[in-house]
Amino acid sequence: MLFTTSNPAQPLVSQHLRTLRQAGLVSPTRSGKEVTYEVADHHVTHVITDALTHVREPADAHRTNDERGAP
Repeated sequence: MLFTTSNPAQPLVSQHLRTLRQAGLVSPTRSGKEVTYEVADHHVTHVITDALTHVREPADAHRTNDERGAP
C-alpha cells in the first residue's frame, strides 16, 4: 500500500523498508514472492499521527501571546 500510495521508485521503498525493519518498526510477512509489512508497534502509529497533526496546525497556533504581540 505504501508503494502504490506514494509511487516512489521501488529501490527507494526497499531501502526505507529495510531501515524500518532493522529498527524494529515494521515486521515482514512473506507469501511467495510478495512481502507485506506491518507496523510492529502501533504506539508508533499514534506518535506519527500526532506529529503530522502538529505539523499541519496553523503556525500561529504554536506562538505564545508575547510572540503574537498580545497584551
